Amino acid sequence: MSNDTIIFRAINEFVHDLASVFGTEFHPLKLYSHLLSKTKITHNDAVGKHITLFKNFCEVNTQSIINRDKINIVSDISYTNKVHINIYDIFKSPLMDNDTEKAVWNHLLTIYSLLFPDADIPIVTRDIIISKSTSTEMDFIGKFTDKIEGHIDENKSVMENVSALFEGGVLNDIIGEFGNSIKNGTINIKDLLGTATSMASQLDDGTNSEISSISSVLSSLQYNTPNTLNDTQPDIANIMSMFNSINK
Repeated sequence: MSNDTIIFRAINEFVHDLASVFGTEFHPLKLYSHLLSKTKITHNDAVGKHITLFKNFCEVNTQSIINRDKINIVSDISYTNKVHINIYDIFKSPLMDNDTEKAVWNHLLTIYSLLFPDADIPIVTRDIIISKSTSTEMDFIGKFTDKIEGHIDENKSVMENVSALFEGGVLNDIIGEFGNSIKNGTINIKDLLGTATSMASQLDDGTNSEISSISSVLSSLQYNTPNTLNDTQPDIANIMSMFNSINK
């Protein structure tokens, strides 16, 4: 995996995490998150622009990032006039609490350390930072993978395998567990979709149309899904309709 890929993934995760908390209050941030969800690692120009914007921001705010100084942080991360992130205003948001602030600084330090690997800053590894927010979701995906891996026929298409899994009852069991886990708060559906989207994006090199389609579907689901579903079950019919469109 190239360094640009790692940096872009770190930026993606940071912005999506920000938008999940502050997207309603800051519409330009929500638009930035949506833009990133549509940007694949194969979109070289767009990826390069995002990385450059964050590099410029980090250069201007080196001391503020290293010292976690939210008072003197300056400059927007601006893709366009309507698509940008105002970190200073986000730090002043009434939605910002101590734990969220620590997470924001950890993200910024991680991105800074990836952009400037020789800089003398505290060592903050990306894996440590994201483990708190995605470990539960990764565990769920791991259980999902363990259950289905013995039922996949590599000679069949994605939808043929999905149909076989439904007929065999495997997916019905997983969907039931999925719905219960969301209802009791064990997993956050937006975090789960974000983790799945990130995993699909790693596999999407633009050469496999089915994987590209799946990545797009997951991105769409992540963007259009609320943080919680309260007492409702996942809209499986809608999800399956989106996946059925892959073969059309």
